[in-house]
Parts: sequence; structure tokens; C-alpha cells
Amino acid sequence: MTFDETVKCFQIGSAVVAVVSLMIGVWNYYRQMNAQVFMKYAERYEKIMEEVAKNSLQMRFGLDEHLPEQSELLTLAVLKYLNLCSEEFYLQKNRYISRKVWNIWKEELERMLKTPLVRREWKLLKNEFQSYRDFVDYVEQVQAKGSED
Repeated sequence: MTFDETVKCFQIGSAVVAVVSLMIGVWNYYRQMNAQVFMKYAERYEKIMEEVAKNSLQMRFGLDEHLPEQSELLTLAVLKYLNLCSEEFYLQKNRYISRKVWNIWKEELERMLKTPLVRREWKLLKNEFQSYRDFVDYVEQVQAKGSED
């Protein structure tokens, strides 16, 4: 092997290493961003749940058979929750988050959308989401499926 051939081999090897390194860097960045998004949304979820009245949480988990009394504060908390869900749905639909993250959120989201509390509040809040028809359709689909369960 001549000196020129050896140099070309090193150049090709260097290019391959650079491409592989770039791909690994992009993948790690993507994973890190997913983790940051997940943590930020988990924080927001926790704050919203703190706003929900104690009896509302009991109803959500099936510990109480009666819906809590309707109030502006409760409706506002559900609106904040639904807004968070619509953002998560948007991130998933536009592939800003991984399927693994979405699958974690989706199970909880769909369980909440099927609860009597969210069903009641959705009737009042649905118009707040008319600018995001895909989310409205998603909620309606989940709730329709939930009434069949």
C-alpha cells in the first residue's frame, strides 16, 4: 500500500468516525430533550393536580362515587389539565417527543378523559379547544370509547 492509499484510508476512516460521532451526538441530544420535556410536563401536571380539590382526586381514583360540586376553581383546574394534554398531544402528533414518552402520557391522559369529572367539565370547556380540532376529535374519540368500556 502506497503512502497516498494510506492517507486516503485514514481520510475515509476519519469521515466515517465523524459521521458516526455526529449521529450519536444527535441521538443523545434527542434523548436529553425528551427527558427535559418529560420532566417539565410532569412538574406542570403535579401543580395542576395540587389545584384540584381533595374530593375531586378521590373521585378520580374511584374512591368516591359522587362528583364534586361544580366550581370555577375546579373548572379552571380541569382547563389547565386539558391544555397540558393538548400540548402533549401536539408534541406527539408532530413527533417532538418519542413514542415511549407519549405512551406513558397517553395511558394516564386517556384514563382521565374517561372520568365522570372530566366528561362533565369537557362539555363546558370543549369550545376552548376549537382552534385545535385534532385534539377535540381525539378527546371525543377517547370518551366515546370509554363509554363502551
